[in-house]
Amino acid sequence: MPQVKTQDLGKALSMVADKVKVTKETIVASKLKKSQKELYKDKVQGIANRFTSPNKMKPLIISKDNHIVDGHHRWGAAIHKWGDDVKLNVHRIHLSAKNAIKLYKHIANTINEILENITIPIKVGDTVLSETMSIAARKKLARKSKSKLKKGMKKRIRKMNKKRSNDDLQKAAIRKAKTVLMQKMLKKSPADMTMMDKMKFSKMIAKKPGKIQKVAKKILPKLKQAESERVRKMKARNTQKKFESIGENITIPIKVGDTVLGGKFKNKRIVVKSIDKNEKGDITINGKPLLKYRLVNEANAVSGGKVHKFITGKNLTFKDKKYPNLYFEVLRIDNKSKLVTLKILSPKELFGKELDVPFKTIRRGPFLKTDTSVLGEGKIDSELESKYGVSVDVFEYPTHLELKRIVVPDDKRGMGIGTDVMNDLIKYAVKNNKDIFTTPSSDFGGTKSRLVKFYKSFGFKNNKGSKRDFRSRESMVRLNEACWKGYKQVGGKKKGGKMVPNCVPINEIPMADLQKIDTFADKKLNPMDVVITDKHFFDRLNDPRNGKEISAAELIGFFKRLSKKKSEFVEFLNQYNSIVATDDRTNINIPFMKKANKAIAKTVMRKKDFKTPDKKLDI
Repeated sequence: MPQVKTQDLGKALSMVADKVKVTKETIVASKLKKSQKELYKDKVQGIANRFTSPNKMKPLIISKDNHIVDGHHRWGAAIHKWGDDVKLNVHRIHLSAKNAIKLYKHIANTINEILENITIPIKVGDTVLSETMSIAARKKLARKSKSKLKKGMKKRIRKMNKKRSNDDLQKAAIRKAKTVLMQKMLKKSPADMTMMDKMKFSKMIAKKPGKIQKVAKKILPKLKQAESERVRKMKARNTQKKFESIGENITIPIKVGDTVLGGKFKNKRIVVKSIDKNEKGDITINGKPLLKYRLVNEANAVSGGKVHKFITGKNLTFKDKKYPNLYFEVLRIDNKSKLVTLKILSPKELFGKELDVPFKTIRRGPFLKTDTSVLGEGKIDSELESKYGVSVDVFEYPTHLELKRIVVPDDKRGMGIGTDVMNDLIKYAVKNNKDIFTTPSSDFGGTKSRLVKFYKSFGFKNNKGSKRDFRSRESMVRLNEACWKGYKQVGGKKKGGKMVPNCVPINEIPMADLQKIDTFADKKLNPMDVVITDKHFFDRLNDPRNGKEISAAELIGFFKRLSKKKSEFVEFLNQYNSIVATDDRTNINIPFMKKANKAIAKTVMRKKDFKTPDKKLDI
């Protein structure tokens, strides 16, 4: 049967395709027929163990009538591991089994003969040049080398901090003994010794077996002592560095009269009456070690006797279920009963629930001021409530808004107030470049189906499936859609009764200025007429794919530098008809095409390491 190595498969199939049609397909293993009588069990087992997926196996070569031309053992391994129904990648030669095997065998033999007869005019000792590496490959190699060096240095430092083993010290003693004997016998310093001197010493020492070992035995105790001293000094130096990094003076931002938190849970307010040191040298406050206290954090729920608008309860239990974080809004404080009424904002399943908590519990318990960047500052919903007289709950996050509810009073329904509220909310979202999430619910009046239809009219879509946005658990989302090519968003505007992003052109070069640059380029590259006023060039000049926008100054600088290589530019353009001028300073690339006596700029692109089949001229 024909045999082709994996690396030569592409070449073999290309040679087959020159003579007959070849197609790439996928076929069930049970439909294939074998062309050879036996398979080797060990080989089949080995292939099966080597591959984790049939797609990673080398494709089989089959005939028009599903006979295997090459790959019997791979076919057997696939069936052995994944069963008869496994799908395999194949290349089908559109010939009968007999003719396909004959053709493929002929090509396989041809390739093998070519490889056997190839001779390389290189011998041992010759210098060869490796394939030129790309910039990406060079950077990758540099990163790898740097990482390897860093790991090696860490390993070396760890080794230096440890005492060398007896074997290492024995080897070091032998090396020292050789040096001592060499100096004594040759009467030269190691720096002055030549290779001939060292060879002479080797012959001399060979006549005195055991001499090196004898001297090394005397040197070894001194080396052990020196090694112990080295490790001791190293440890002392490292300890000194640690202390120096800590610093001699430690200052504490506490003075007599300040309030700190102490007690069992470090939540009891204690006035500092004295700051001192105990017999151990530890700093004490009111006679107790400093570590028994913590500073008053302004993030506490109560500050200056007042409760913050939004607070967070840590690890609280509500209706027999423990929550790591419960977010509350403070509704009211009753000074008579000393109770604070809280409304749960999050999690979603508890939204709107109210409970009364003693003021003392909030002041001393597990409550903190809520970071408004998490729940939002509540500005937009309070503005909408005061403007339209409705109940609105909106949580604001850095990238999006979460609309929890819009409740319109019964006497105001059917007047379009809900639509006005949504338009204002979308206006706010567009202005601040934020998406909106919500979940339609019938809990506050109206039906769910009508609410879904209502939100979809404002551009909301279902937040589910493969395109689900995991920033929120809400079931619908309105994305603040990006502007089209060549434009950017600056706030929002009203269009067709709906808020949309206000898209303005990206700081583009006007056509009038581009014509001036064209005239400047003509003067610099005279007699060659440069054309850069083509519509495609103008559009590509302001394409967002350039990253940083290409300025008029950069284009002028480009043609200034190009004019310094004018003769080379004209010569290449006459020779190749197309050339790419590349400016490494700005990473601007302009492909030129010769037409009569004109150099037409086809396009422009800001890109590092610009790849092109055309001749490149680095300016």
